[in-house]
Amino acid sequence: RTDGGDYRAAWRASADDFVIGFVGRITREKGLDDLLAAAGLLKRQTSNFKVVMVGEVNPETPEYGDELRRKAAALGVELVIPGFSRDVAAVMQAIDCLAVPSIIPETFGIVLGEALSAGKPVIASNTGAQSEIVRDGVDGFLVPPRAPERIAQALGRLAADREMARRMGAAGRKSVFERFSAARTLAETERIFLTIANG
Repeated sequence: RTDGGDYRAAWRASADDFVIGFVGRITREKGLDDLLAAAGLLKRQTSNFKVVMVGEVNPETPEYGDELRRKAAALGVELVIPGFSRDVAAVMQAIDCLAVPSIIPETFGIVLGEALSAGKPVIASNTGAQSEIVRDGVDGFLVPPRAPERIAQALGRLAADREMARRMGAAGRKSVFERFSAARTLAETERIFLTIANG
């Protein structure tokens, strides 16, 4: 089993590098072009960061990974696409924030919950389930879809103020255990069934 430090070493990320992570299927719908455009804007503020996209490239568009690499190179952004990992917990420990700026509504953002439970702040689109999981300004930032400037602004705040990023991560960890623990889910399910049963 690897830990966060092993992944950072594999990604050639120093202790000072701010690692912006994406975890999931690498598809256009996830807003990854916008994330790279935002990283290009962030370069004006700092170059002390890397973008890491952990996951499989959609087999229907195998060329997309190379497109992202070319775009990153043109922007002068360090991008690592290491492929799929089963050890999501270690990946979450290795990154400094998770960014999932999807351009379509997500039904449920499991990966957002995983990042929050690992104490990492999250930047996500303000659509679908994502807006129900991330509390804007508390445990991350919600941004409109297709808004690289807003993503860059959020990334810039986290990268510039690591203590704020840690506070947001801690708030997210506390929140996710309170809101989405198995016991709470069971209690909510039981309450719904009782409500139905009692007509």
